[in-house]
Amino acid sequence: MDLLQDAQVDLGAPPLEPFRFGDDLEEDEEDEGDDEEEVAKIGEEAFTAASLPPARSTNYTEAEDILLVRAWAAVGMDASTGTDQTGKRYWQRIEDNYCRIKPKNSGFISRTYRSLQGRWELMKPACARWSADMDQVKDAPPSGTVESDYETIAGMRYKEMAASKGKPFPFKHAWAILQTFDKWKLRDQETAPKKSAMLRMDDSEDEEERNLGKPEGTKKGKLRVKMEGEASSLREKMEHMMKAREELTTKTLETKLLITKKKKEVKLAQVEAKREEAKRKADLEERMIKLKEAKVWKELMVEEKEHMMMSKKDMDHNQLQWWKDYKEDIAERKMMFRGASSTFRGDTPMSSCGDGGVDDSTGAYGDA
Repeated sequence: MDLLQDAQVDLGAPPLEPFRFGDDLEEDEEDEGDDEEEVAKIGEEAFTAASLPPARSTNYTEAEDILLVRAWAAVGMDASTGTDQTGKRYWQRIEDNYCRIKPKNSGFISRTYRSLQGRWELMKPACARWSADMDQVKDAPPSGTVESDYETIAGMRYKEMAASKGKPFPFKHAWAILQTFDKWKLRDQETAPKKSAMLRMDDSEDEEERNLGKPEGTKKGKLRVKMEGEASSLREKMEHMMKAREELTTKTLETKLLITKKKKEVKLAQVEAKREEAKRKADLEERMIKLKEAKVWKELMVEEKEHMMMSKKDMDHNQLQWWKDYKEDIAERKMMFRGASSTFRGDTPMSSCGDGGVDDSTGAYGDA
């Protein structure tokens, strides 16, 4: 008891290593062990490590934040890719760019694309709130303030925002770089990465390009064969749809051409029918005219015959003169009728005496 009371204990001294009996013997036995025991131990350690939760990565430094900002801006401003891609592929490209621009032998730990994405999702809303506060102060500065006071006033407003939870803006180092990029200025117009199931095949192909050196496992091979089969089936369906569409278009065009041809035939038939009807009417009118002309000619011949049948024996000089004048009038009308008529051209059936009339040179009727 006296020894314990008199002893002095140094609380700052490092702890003593525990005494382990038989450690040397166990080390010799391990050296003499076969390969199967080593494999079993390694497998057990790997199983134990896999069952434990992953260790939390260290916090980001200001230099890493700046690298992330530059990688994000470079990928988004690339005209060949932009943001027209899946979320996974988008952040894998940011990860690739981050590793490419990271200085060699810098001592920075490796960051996965999920870690970079999580850090960015923390930085972006904070920088957006800070940007809004700075814009408000610049647009409507409080009276009596100068430009050097803007950042202090914006910092006070930032802490008062509910999302900031009373904490100051922690990313001024990233904001100084971020505000210079056009992509940040147009962040409200940025298209969100696609999440369509149709692009999962592209993500798998992209993952294969990132892991070309790794052997393909059985599960991965089956998945690749399955996706290739689905892609082949999809291509066949698309080709069948395109072929059916082409056939439908061809049939529609043929139907339209047939309808147009039928319309032309009907129109030609209608024109021909109208032409035949007009010809029939013209023939009918011509026959009617001929009948009228024949009737007029017949009446004229009857009138001439009756006039020639009149007896001139008892006529005096005046009556005889009238008879001659009337005869000349009939002859003149016959001549005019012949010139205008389309039926009686040349001699008529009653023109055996030259002009179709009755010759009185013999005086047969005159002496009757």
